[in-house]
Amino acid sequence: MSTDSHARTASDSSSLTSLSDRLSSSHIQDPPQPPPRQQPQTPPRKPAAPNPQSPPNVDDEPDLVHSLSSSDPASPTSTRSFGLFSEFPGLGESVEELIYNSMLDDNTLYARAQKHLEFLRNFPLSYYNTPEWMQTYRTPQGERGKKVFSVLNFISAMYDTASELKLKGGKRYVSAAICACANGARASTNLDVKSEALAQRLSDLASTWVAFLLWPFYANAQPDFPGRQQHNENATPTFKETATLVDRGLCSAGWFPEREGKSILTYSVPQIFTQV
Repeated sequence: MSTDSHARTASDSSSLTSLSDRLSSSHIQDPPQPPPRQQPQTPPRKPAAPNPQSPPNVDDEPDLVHSLSSSDPASPTSTRSFGLFSEFPGLGESVEELIYNSMLDDNTLYARAQKHLEFLRNFPLSYYNTPEWMQTYRTPQGERGKKVFSVLNFISAMYDTASELKLKGGKRYVSAAICACANGARASTNLDVKSEALAQRLSDLASTWVAFLLWPFYANAQPDFPGRQQHNENATPTFKETATLVDRGLCSAGWFPEREGKSILTYSVPQIFTQV
């Protein structure tokens, strides 16, 4: 081999070595890797259907109470401004889950609701069958009215109305709300006795329903009601506002507000339920 051939071979070898060194010393990024595949989550098991023949027990209800994702009144998921929900977070979700629980038919849900209502029939929890705002009412003669409002009678009237109007969903809603109160009573940390917690929740539920029933008459009687355009206690009754409202009455005695040229007679909540 000639001297020129040796020189070219040495030059080529040197070039390859230099190229290899440059490649090894340069920063070459690895191609991006696809994100790891997420394993499908197993859906939660639905609660077993209850036995409607079992004795009344607050703990009979399936655990359907969940904390709401947000307590901020500006949040779309907040229910702070809606009646009982502000006092018992998670009640709205519990009612909804019971309504759409396909494993609980209407009759089963109704039977369970009736068991929970039994707590209001027996002393001493029967005290909650007549809310405090009704207990303080006296007739103009200083005596208790012969007809008094009770939680059991009001709920019974709601069931009767749903049946008369053939509102199947209405009956289920009432039953679900009652059972949701039992859910919350079981999880309650405010009262030591769960049965008393349930009785109190049922009493508050009925009082809130009364306020929602009568609220349109109260709100429309005062066209310039302050804060009415806002989503708050002045526009939507909450339990705190409800307690104040039913205690003081819808308006002063003898006051006839004018609306659209017509006189509107309004009563306090206790007066309405003692005159029907």
